[in-house]
Amino acid sequence: MKQAIQLLTLLFLSSFLFIGLVSAETITLSSETQDLYTNGLIYTGTDELILILKDDVVISNVTGNGIESYAPLTIKGNGTLTVTGGENAITAPSITILSGTINAFAGKDDCPVSCAINANAGNLLILGGTVNAFAESTSHKNKGLCADSTVIILDGYITTTAKGTANCFAIDGYASNKTGGVIISGGTVIASALEGQSRNIGIDSKYGTVTIAGNPVVLIYADNTGSENFALNPKILTLTGENAVIFAGCGSNCVLLQTAKLTRDLTLPHGKTFEIPAGLTLIVVKGVTFNAENAELIYTDKALNVESPMPAIGIFVGLGLVALLICRRERR
Repeated sequence: MKQAIQLLTLLFLSSFLFIGLVSAETITLSSETQDLYTNGLIYTGTDELILILKDDVVISNVTGNGIESYAPLTIKGNGTLTVTGGENAITAPSITILSGTINAFAGKDDCPVSCAINANAGNLLILGGTVNAFAESTSHKNKGLCADSTVIILDGYITTTAKGTANCFAIDGYASNKTGGVIISGGTVIASALEGQSRNIGIDSKYGTVTIAGNPVVLIYADNTGSENFALNPKILTLTGENAVIFAGCGSNCVLLQTAKLTRDLTLPHGKTFEIPAGLTLIVVKGVTFNAENAELIYTDKALNVESPMPAIGIFVGLGLVALLICRRERR
Protein backbone atom coordinates (compact mmCIF):
# COMPACT_ATOMS: atom_id res chain seq x y z
CA MET A 1 0.00 0.00 0.00
CA LYS A 2 2.80 2.44 0.92
CA GLN A 3 4.61 1.81 -2.38
CA ALA A 4 1.36 2.25 -4.30
CA ILE A 5 0.72 5.61 -2.65
CA GLN A 6 4.28 6.76 -3.39
CA LEU A 7 3.93 5.71 -7.03
CA LEU A 8 0.57 7.45 -7.33
CA THR A 9 2.04 10.62 -5.83
CA LEU A 10 4.96 10.54 -8.28
CA LEU A 11 2.57 10.14 -11.18
CA PHE A 12 0.56 13.15 -10.06
CA LEU A 13 3.70 15.23 -9.57
CA SER A 14 5.05 14.17 -12.95
CA SER A 15 1.84 15.26 -14.65
CA PHE A 16 2.03 18.72 -13.08
CA LEU A 17 5.75 18.96 -13.93
CA PHE A 18 4.91 18.23 -17.55
CA ILE A 19 2.34 21.02 -17.55
CA GLY A 20 4.98 23.36 -16.15
CA LEU A 21 7.28 22.60 -19.08
CA VAL A 22 4.84 23.81 -21.72
CA SER A 23 4.02 27.45 -22.35
CA ALA A 24 2.26 29.33 -19.59
CA GLU A 25 0.76 32.72 -18.88
CA THR A 26 2.16 34.40 -15.75
CA ILE A 27 0.34 37.08 -13.75
CA THR A 28 1.98 38.70 -10.74
CA LEU A 29 -0.46 39.81 -8.07
CA SER A 30 1.06 42.78 -6.26
CA SER A 31 0.28 46.27 -5.06
CA GLU A 32 1.05 47.50 -8.58
CA THR A 33 -1.52 45.19 -10.21
CA GLN A 34 -4.15 45.18 -7.45
CA ASP A 35 -6.51 47.59 -9.25
CA LEU A 36 -6.59 45.39 -12.37
CA TYR A 37 -8.21 42.48 -10.56
CA THR A 38 -10.07 43.99 -7.61
CA ASN A 39 -13.45 42.90 -9.00
CA GLY A 40 -12.39 39.48 -10.20
CA LEU A 41 -9.86 37.73 -12.43
CA ILE A 42 -11.03 35.71 -15.42
CA TYR A 43 -8.46 33.98 -17.64
CA THR A 44 -9.78 32.50 -20.89
CA GLY A 45 -6.48 31.37 -22.43
CA THR A 46 -5.52 27.79 -23.16
CA ASP A 47 -1.99 27.88 -21.71
CA GLU A 48 -1.48 27.15 -18.03
CA LEU A 49 -2.00 30.17 -15.79
CA ILE A 50 0.61 30.86 -13.10
CA LEU A 51 -0.31 33.34 -10.39
CA ILE A 52 2.65 34.73 -8.46
CA LEU A 53 1.79 36.22 -5.09
CA LYS A 54 4.07 39.16 -4.37
CA ASP A 55 2.16 41.38 -1.93
CA ASP A 56 -1.14 41.34 -0.05
CA VAL A 57 -3.86 41.39 -2.71
CA VAL A 58 -7.66 41.34 -2.33
CA ILE A 59 -10.00 40.13 -5.11
CA SER A 60 -13.77 40.04 -4.76
CA ASN A 61 -16.63 39.07 -7.07
CA VAL A 62 -19.57 38.09 -4.90
CA THR A 63 -21.93 37.49 -7.81
CA GLY A 64 -19.62 35.21 -9.79
CA ASN A 65 -16.22 33.58 -9.37
CA GLY A 66 -13.41 35.43 -7.66
CA ILE A 67 -10.69 33.81 -9.80
CA GLU A 68 -11.70 31.73 -12.79
CA SER A 69 -9.27 30.11 -15.19
CA TYR A 70 -10.18 28.11 -18.28
CA ALA A 71 -6.75 26.42 -18.13
CA PRO A 72 -4.82 24.65 -15.35
CA LEU A 73 -3.87 27.05 -12.56
CA THR A 74 -0.75 27.20 -10.39
CA ILE A 75 -0.40 29.55 -7.41
CA LYS A 76 2.91 30.36 -5.73
CA GLY A 77 4.86 33.17 -4.10
CA ASN A 78 5.45 34.89 -0.78
CA GLY A 79 2.41 37.17 -0.68
CA THR A 80 -1.13 36.83 0.59
CA LEU A 81 -4.16 36.41 -1.67
CA THR A 82 -7.59 37.03 -0.20
CA VAL A 83 -10.28 36.17 -2.70
CA THR A 84 -14.06 36.16 -2.34
CA GLY A 85 -16.42 34.62 -4.86
CA GLY A 86 -20.06 33.77 -5.16
CA GLU A 87 -20.25 30.27 -6.58
CA ASN A 88 -16.47 29.71 -6.32
CA ALA A 89 -13.68 31.76 -4.82
CA ILE A 90 -11.08 30.03 -7.03
CA THR A 91 -11.94 27.66 -9.86
CA ALA A 92 -9.98 26.05 -12.71
CA PRO A 93 -9.86 22.65 -14.44
CA SER A 94 -6.95 21.69 -12.17
CA ILE A 95 -5.22 23.66 -9.42
CA THR A 96 -1.75 23.42 -7.90
CA ILE A 97 -0.81 25.42 -4.80
CA LEU A 98 2.91 25.59 -4.14
CA SER A 99 3.38 28.39 -1.61
CA GLY A 100 2.03 31.67 -0.28
CA THR A 101 -1.03 32.39 1.85
CA ILE A 102 -4.47 31.95 0.30
CA ASN A 103 -7.68 33.01 1.98
CA ALA A 104 -10.61 31.82 -0.14
CA PHE A 105 -14.23 32.62 0.73
CA ALA A 106 -17.28 31.49 -1.25
CA GLY A 107 -20.93 32.09 -0.50
CA LYS A 108 -23.62 32.55 -3.13
CA ASP A 109 -27.07 31.70 -1.89
CA ASP A 110 -29.45 29.49 -3.87
CA CYS A 111 -26.94 28.07 -6.35
CA PRO A 112 -26.27 24.33 -6.82
CA VAL A 113 -22.80 24.31 -5.23
CA SER A 114 -20.75 26.98 -3.51
CA CYS A 115 -17.06 26.02 -3.21
CA ALA A 116 -14.06 27.94 -1.90
CA ILE A 117 -11.41 26.20 -4.06
CA ASN A 118 -12.70 24.05 -6.91
CA ALA A 119 -10.69 21.98 -9.39
CA ASN A 120 -13.68 21.52 -11.67
CA ALA A 121 -12.27 19.01 -14.16
CA GLY A 122 -9.21 17.44 -12.53
CA ASN A 123 -7.06 17.45 -9.41
CA LEU A 124 -6.46 19.91 -6.59
CA LEU A 125 -2.84 19.52 -5.47
CA ILE A 126 -1.48 21.33 -2.42
CA LEU A 127 2.29 21.11 -1.97
CA GLY A 128 2.81 23.90 0.55
CA GLY A 129 1.75 27.29 1.78
CA THR A 130 -1.11 28.30 4.05
CA VAL A 131 -4.63 27.75 2.75
CA ASN A 132 -7.80 28.94 4.45
CA ALA A 133 -10.90 27.83 2.54
CA PHE A 134 -14.38 28.77 3.73
CA ALA A 135 -17.76 28.25 2.07
CA GLU A 136 -21.01 29.39 3.64
CA SER A 137 -24.38 29.93 1.95
CA THR A 138 -27.93 28.66 1.64
CA SER A 139 -26.90 26.76 -1.49
CA HIS A 140 -27.75 23.09 -1.97
CA LYS A 141 -24.10 22.19 -1.24
CA ASN A 142 -21.22 24.05 0.39
CA LYS A 143 -17.68 22.74 -0.05
CA GLY A 144 -14.35 24.01 1.27
CA LEU A 145 -11.96 22.11 -1.01
CA CYS A 146 -13.27 20.09 -3.94
CA ALA A 147 -12.00 18.41 -7.07
CA ASP A 148 -13.75 16.61 -9.88
CA SER A 149 -11.04 13.95 -9.60
CA THR A 150 -8.70 13.99 -6.57
CA VAL A 151 -7.78 16.32 -3.72
CA ILE A 152 -4.09 15.70 -2.92
CA ILE A 153 -2.42 17.30 0.09
CA LEU A 154 1.30 16.64 0.48
CA ASP A 155 2.30 19.59 2.68
CA GLY A 156 1.15 22.98 3.95
CA TYR A 157 -1.19 24.25 6.63
CA ILE A 158 -4.78 23.91 5.47
CA THR A 159 -7.97 24.99 7.20
CA THR A 160 -11.15 24.16 5.31
CA THR A 161 -14.71 24.81 6.49
CA ALA A 162 -18.11 24.26 4.90
CA LYS A 163 -21.09 25.80 6.64
CA GLY A 164 -24.68 26.14 5.51
CA THR A 165 -28.29 25.09 5.64
CA ALA A 166 -28.25 21.96 3.47
CA ASN A 167 -25.21 19.80 2.58
CA CYS A 168 -21.73 20.65 3.87
CA PHE A 169 -18.46 19.00 2.75
CA ALA A 170 -15.15 20.24 4.12
CA ILE A 171 -13.13 18.21 1.55
CA ASP A 172 -14.71 16.44 -1.40
CA GLY A 173 -12.69 14.48 -3.95
CA TYR A 174 -15.51 13.54 -6.30
CA ALA A 175 -13.57 10.99 -8.40
CA SER A 176 -15.90 11.28 -11.38
CA ASN A 177 -13.69 8.87 -13.35
CA LYS A 178 -14.05 6.28 -10.53
CA THR A 179 -10.38 6.59 -9.50
CA GLY A 180 -8.70 8.83 -6.95
CA GLY A 181 -10.70 10.70 -4.33
CA VAL A 182 -8.72 12.21 -1.46
CA ILE A 183 -5.05 11.61 -0.61
CA ILE A 184 -3.43 13.26 2.42
CA SER A 185 0.19 12.34 3.12
CA GLY A 186 1.65 15.46 4.71
CA GLY A 187 0.93 18.88 6.15
CA THR A 188 -1.61 19.93 8.74
CA VAL A 189 -5.28 19.75 7.76
CA ILE A 190 -8.15 21.11 9.87
CA ALA A 191 -11.51 20.27 8.29
CA SER A 192 -14.97 21.24 9.58
CA ALA A 193 -18.50 20.66 8.27
CA LEU A 194 -21.02 22.74 10.18
CA GLU A 195 -24.75 23.35 10.57
CA GLY A 196 -25.95 21.38 7.55
CA GLN A 197 -29.57 20.27 7.89
CA SER A 198 -29.18 17.42 5.39
CA ARG A 199 -25.53 16.32 5.59
CA ASN A 200 -22.36 17.30 7.41
CA ILE A 201 -19.38 15.47 5.86
CA GLY A 202 -15.79 16.09 6.90
CA ILE A 203 -13.76 14.30 4.20
CA ASP A 204 -15.40 12.21 1.49
CA SER A 205 -15.35 10.94 -2.08
CA LYS A 206 -18.49 10.02 -3.99
CA TYR A 207 -16.90 7.50 -6.37
CA GLY A 208 -13.34 7.11 -5.01
CA THR A 209 -11.51 6.48 -1.76
CA VAL A 210 -9.93 8.46 1.07
CA THR A 211 -6.31 7.62 1.94
CA ILE A 212 -4.37 9.14 4.84
CA ALA A 213 -0.73 8.11 5.02
CA GLY A 214 2.72 9.51 5.71
CA ASN A 215 3.07 12.03 8.55
CA PRO A 216 0.18 14.52 8.32
CA VAL A 217 -1.85 15.95 11.17
CA VAL A 218 -5.56 15.74 10.32
CA LEU A 219 -8.23 17.20 12.59
CA ILE A 220 -11.79 16.62 11.38
CA TYR A 221 -15.06 17.69 12.91
CA ALA A 222 -18.62 17.37 11.60
CA ASP A 223 -21.82 18.60 13.24
CA ASN A 224 -24.60 16.07 13.80
CA THR A 225 -27.40 18.43 12.78
CA GLY A 226 -28.22 16.65 9.52
CA SER A 227 -29.79 13.35 8.60
CA GLU A 228 -26.33 12.04 7.54
CA ASN A 229 -23.20 13.13 9.37
CA PHE A 230 -19.65 11.79 9.57
CA ALA A 231 -16.09 13.04 9.83
CA LEU A 232 -14.73 10.20 7.70
CA ASN A 233 -16.54 7.46 5.79
CA PRO A 234 -15.08 4.18 7.13
CA LYS A 235 -16.28 2.28 4.07
CA ILE A 236 -13.80 4.07 1.78
CA LEU A 237 -11.06 4.98 4.28
CA THR A 238 -7.49 3.64 4.29
CA LEU A 239 -5.04 4.58 7.06
CA THR A 240 -1.40 3.56 6.68
CA GLY A 241 1.74 4.10 8.75
CA GLU A 242 2.20 5.16 12.36
CA ASN A 243 3.02 8.84 11.84
CA ALA A 244 -0.40 10.06 10.71
CA VAL A 245 -2.06 11.87 13.62
CA ILE A 246 -5.82 11.84 13.04
CA PHE A 247 -8.45 13.22 15.40
CA ALA A 248 -12.03 12.87 14.17
CA GLY A 249 -15.38 13.69 15.72
CA CYS A 250 -19.03 13.96 14.76
CA GLY A 251 -21.15 16.07 17.07
CA SER A 252 -18.91 15.29 20.03
CA ASN A 253 -15.24 14.91 20.94
CA CYS A 254 -12.56 14.62 18.27
CA VAL A 255 -11.01 11.24 19.07
CA LEU A 256 -7.56 9.98 18.10
CA LEU A 257 -8.13 7.16 15.60
CA GLN A 258 -4.84 5.29 15.92
CA THR A 259 -1.61 5.24 17.90
CA ALA A 260 0.61 7.79 16.19
CA LYS A 261 3.76 9.91 16.36
CA LEU A 262 3.42 13.66 16.13
CA THR A 263 6.28 14.81 13.90
CA ARG A 264 5.26 18.45 13.36
CA ASP A 265 4.25 21.28 15.70
CA LEU A 266 0.53 21.37 16.46
CA THR A 267 -1.73 23.83 18.25
CA LEU A 268 -5.19 22.41 18.87
CA PRO A 269 -8.03 24.71 17.72
CA HIS A 270 -9.76 26.84 20.30
CA GLY A 271 -12.99 25.62 21.83
CA LYS A 272 -12.92 21.97 20.73
CA THR A 273 -12.57 18.86 22.86
CA PHE A 274 -9.98 16.28 21.86
CA GLU A 275 -9.64 12.82 23.31
CA ILE A 276 -6.91 10.19 23.33
CA PRO A 277 -8.86 7.04 24.19
CA ALA A 278 -7.58 4.30 26.44
CA GLY A 279 -5.42 1.84 24.55
CA LEU A 280 -4.04 4.41 22.10
CA THR A 281 -0.93 6.54 22.45
CA LEU A 282 0.14 9.87 21.01
CA ILE A 283 3.92 10.20 20.98
CA VAL A 284 5.41 13.67 20.63
CA VAL A 285 8.84 13.21 19.04
CA LYS A 286 11.95 15.18 19.87
CA GLY A 287 11.83 18.85 18.95
CA VAL A 288 8.06 18.96 18.35
CA THR A 289 5.62 21.09 20.36
CA PHE A 290 2.01 20.07 21.00
CA ASN A 291 0.01 23.02 22.33
CA ALA A 292 -3.35 22.21 23.90
CA GLU A 293 -3.65 25.41 25.89
CA ASN A 294 -6.89 26.66 24.29
CA ALA A 295 -8.63 23.31 23.84
CA GLU A 296 -9.95 20.68 26.20
CA LEU A 297 -7.82 17.53 26.09
CA ILE A 298 -8.98 14.26 27.63
CA TYR A 299 -6.35 11.58 28.15
CA THR A 300 -4.80 9.14 30.60
CA ASP A 301 -1.19 9.07 31.75
CA LYS A 302 -0.24 6.24 29.42
CA ALA A 303 -1.93 7.87 26.45
CA LEU A 304 0.92 10.39 26.29
CA ASN A 305 3.72 8.25 27.79
CA VAL A 306 4.03 10.89 30.47
CA GLU A 307 7.30 10.85 32.43
CA SER A 308 7.06 13.93 34.66
CA PRO A 309 3.65 15.54 35.06
CA MET A 310 3.91 19.22 35.95
CA PRO A 311 1.06 21.69 36.51
CA ALA A 312 1.36 24.45 33.95
CA ILE A 313 -0.21 25.86 30.81
CA GLY A 314 -1.04 23.20 28.28
CA ILE A 315 2.05 22.64 26.16
CA PHE A 316 3.63 19.26 25.50
CA VAL A 317 7.30 19.31 24.53
CA GLY A 318 8.69 16.24 22.84
CA LEU A 319 11.78 14.69 24.40
CA GLY A 320 12.84 11.77 22.26
CA LEU A 321 10.14 9.08 22.11
CA VAL A 322 8.37 10.15 25.27
CA ALA A 323 6.37 13.26 26.02
CA LEU A 324 7.13 15.62 28.84
CA LEU A 325 3.80 16.87 30.07
CA ILE A 326 3.53 20.52 31.00
CA CYS A 327 -0.26 20.49 31.19
CA ARG A 328 -2.98 19.77 33.68
CA ARG A 329 -5.10 16.69 33.09
CA GLU A 330 -8.58 17.76 32.07
CA ARG A 331 -10.31 14.70 33.50
CA ARG A 332 -9.88 10.95 33.86
